[in-house]
Amino acid sequence: MFPTLNALLAHRPLALRPLAGQAQDGADATPVTWAHSTDLADPTPFLEPGSIVLTTGAQLPVDAVDGGATAPGDTVDAYVERLRDAGVLALGYGSDVVRGCPPPALVTACDRIGLPLFEVPYATPFVAVAAWVAQERAQAGRARADWGVRTMRAVTSAAHRLDGLAAALATYAERTVTEVAVVQEHRVRGWDAAGRALSPAALATPGWALVRREADRLLRDGRRAATSQSRPDAHVTFQTLGRAGDLRGVLVRVGTDGPDGVEAGVLGAASALAGLALEQDHRAALARDEVASAVLALAIGGHADAVRAAARRLGTPLPTAPAVVVRIVGPADRTAEIRSALRPVPCFHAAHGGEVVVLVPAGGVAAVADVVGVVDAAAVSAGASDPAAWADLPRAHREAGIAAADAAPGELRMFSDLAGRPLDWVAMSEGSRDVARSLLSPLRAAPDGPADLEPALRAWLAAGCQWDPAARELGVHRHTLRRLVERSGRLLGRDLATMDARAEVWWALRAVDRARTS
Repeated sequence: MFPTLNALLAHRPLALRPLAGQAQDGADATPVTWAHSTDLADPTPFLEPGSIVLTTGAQLPVDAVDGGATAPGDTVDAYVERLRDAGVLALGYGSDVVRGCPPPALVTACDRIGLPLFEVPYATPFVAVAAWVAQERAQAGRARADWGVRTMRAVTSAAHRLDGLAAALATYAERTVTEVAVVQEHRVRGWDAAGRALSPAALATPGWALVRREADRLLRDGRRAATSQSRPDAHVTFQTLGRAGDLRGVLVRVGTDGPDGVEAGVLGAASALAGLALEQDHRAALARDEVASAVLALAIGGHADAVRAAARRLGTPLPTAPAVVVRIVGPADRTAEIRSALRPVPCFHAAHGGEVVVLVPAGGVAAVADVVGVVDAAAVSAGASDPAAWADLPRAHREAGIAAADAAPGELRMFSDLAGRPLDWVAMSEGSRDVARSLLSPLRAAPDGPADLEPALRAWLAAGCQWDPAARELGVHRHTLRRLVERSGRLLGRDLATMDARAEVWWALRAVDRARTS
């Protein structure tokens, strides 16, 4: 600790005696920057905050009383106020040099204005006070430097543990009594001043939300940067990690004050270790992703039994059969976010063919559906297969793709949902809709096609090709309906007396209806 006013007054060899004045709140703990001896009426241009002024009082009038002048137009109160406003911690008066004791006006002014006044006895030279301050500051500086070396060793030693990044930053937070966090694009980890991991609830507080916002801005900017923010209750520093254009994260330090020179050196080392750890994690993750993609490709290719051991080595074993295959479709820039959101879900997932493919136990589909709805409801959709044994995973993968193609944005569609409406499934693809439009084009080209012929066909086919119910539905005579249907068949070049022709036209009408509503 650097020397303080209380420590100076408590140093018995100097025999300093408090006389008047109460220090402002916190001043007793403020480090003393230096002790200056001066008899100038206004020494403030040569002082810095935290100084102690030592004076013999030669600039004060011999008969100074309350309000006595130190110079024409000046007062003792003004002299004391100047010292206080300049950040002077205290005033030391040397007795028995110019006069025996401090003038009453000085004592009264220090009491009124709140500047501590202490007596320096004749036997204690001013240089002894200054020497003590210098010695204490030098000793504190050496102690601080030693602390920096010990802290640096502790942080680097912790970096060699199994989870080196977490151990190193937890050690830094504990040694510096600060909070530290690493902010990545889809992940935030933090540690409190006791070196304990911050909970998700703690990282979701308004203060940390502001920190996350600034860190996200730095990540989006993509440049190496070191910035800081001063707030009423904290000082926050930000240091990007990684190369420009390829940042891995942002190291955040939250303390009551900014780091001094010694701690800044430790923080720089911690930043370097964190950047190296994140880069190693990134490369390891890429390697794991490649292996996971290979494992998944073999599993959905019918070789799940052969790759189960490899999946276990990745730390995410394949689920027990029967399993459900989920295919999540979305923009390429959402793949990492989707996979990050899937981490808490008990499943095996990997990138495959531009999609994220998930193998999940039959009862775990709802958790995957929650991820799909949260990541980007406007751009991500998914399909899930029926539960399948290991040997049936290729079929399940196809089922999930069919369901995904039918899913709306933000929705996970079950393949089993399509079993009750096979015509909708047949009409799903854009190609099938084009075929349907081509089939119906002669009908739609006729002058009365859209207004009369197409509605007549719809009503007749919907009524099971029965004339009377369909005619009543349309409000026309049955013979009129028959004439419209027969004319439609001639235009389409199909014999609507056959089941095949009826099924084709019914499918085409359903397909164009689906295209109109999708």
